[in-house]
Amino acid sequence: MSTPEAQRVLFLSGHRFLTRPSSGGQRRHTDKVRDLAKHTSLLFVADRDRGFEQQAADLSAAGATAVPINMPRLAHPNLDRITRLLTGQWYRDMLRPGGARDCGQQVLRQLERQFSPDWVWYDTIDMLWRFGLPQDAGSVLDFYDIQYHRYERMLQTKPALVRALFGKDATRLRGLERLIASSVDWCVTCSDADRAELGVDACWVIPNGYQFPMPGGDHECDEPEARSDVLFIGLLTYQPNLDGLRWFCREVWPRIRDRHPATTLHIVGASEPGAIRDLSRAGNGVAIHGFVEDTTPIWQQCRALVVPLRVGSGTRIKILEAWSRKVAVVSTSVGAEGLGATPGVEFLLADSSRAFAEAVTRILDDPATATALADAGYVFGLRRYSREAVEDAMGAFVNRLRCGG
Repeated sequence: MSTPEAQRVLFLSGHRFLTRPSSGGQRRHTDKVRDLAKHTSLLFVADRDRGFEQQAADLSAAGATAVPINMPRLAHPNLDRITRLLTGQWYRDMLRPGGARDCGQQVLRQLERQFSPDWVWYDTIDMLWRFGLPQDAGSVLDFYDIQYHRYERMLQTKPALVRALFGKDATRLRGLERLIASSVDWCVTCSDADRAELGVDACWVIPNGYQFPMPGGDHECDEPEARSDVLFIGLLTYQPNLDGLRWFCREVWPRIRDRHPATTLHIVGASEPGAIRDLSRAGNGVAIHGFVEDTTPIWQQCRALVVPLRVGSGTRIKILEAWSRKVAVVSTSVGAEGLGATPGVEFLLADSSRAFAEAVTRILDDPATATALADAGYVFGLRRYSREAVEDAMGAFVNRLRCGG
């Protein structure tokens, strides 16, 4: 918190505050809370049943105050989400004023009376669904991705019958998502592309960021000549990551191994037990590491990061990490969207299995190409996505709120 007249922000989130995040989504959440705490009087609403004491201590160290509540829960959350998503009831419930609801409006009213916040910040659409709109405070909704994009792209990977049955739902979801964006006072997105998709004027871009060290530090990988492997990193309980990895291992990796039989694909990221065990077989050059506390030794072995996403939305922090470590990147259009990077300069773009294999092979064949991509990515990322740049974006947004929105 910076000044006595700082804006009082009530932060509603279904996620725990983690001092050591292990995924891109967790990192965005943690960094956002820390940046908000530097510029506002931040009240983080935390579930008293999920290790509240430790969260309270960690939040206090970050400059925020933890507020314990019994987080509103749904009787059948998965069924309710699917049903309400496809029928549009999810969004209509959020927009319906007053009345008896199962999403915690009474809890929000109590919090407003107790703390008199200037703004209520919803970390996800799910939180807006659970709590409803505030009565007196302003409202900020964080679109960490565009769900319409994720749903539409997921359908494109399904059989024709599924696309025919559910294709209209994607169009309906787009309209409903724009409707909810127009119902709050401010939206926050992580890219200009997502802001344009929402189609509302009151929308601020606060990009994902990463800590870019000064060149030559321990974080930076050795010269490409000393590295010969390929890395996939990502939370594999997240369906877009799992879908992209399976596509890569099935359609792309065998082509690369034909040219580079000694190269290893390192897969890093937590997954459900046994979910990806079939991807590693004797002689196929795939090493599954699971969750790794310190990934630096694995990065040090790899000349290229692959981001083979076909489904998803938002921006990928894993690409920012690769740039910060000066590792070349090969990505699909979906994987690299929203970052504003130039294909062929900061990364190599490939959407087909053949083109993806050729791009990775090009980096493995030519250390000079790997170096040029890595150096350009570092400069680009440092300028636009450093933690300092992201904190400045948050500070500018809070100043806008302080001036009356």
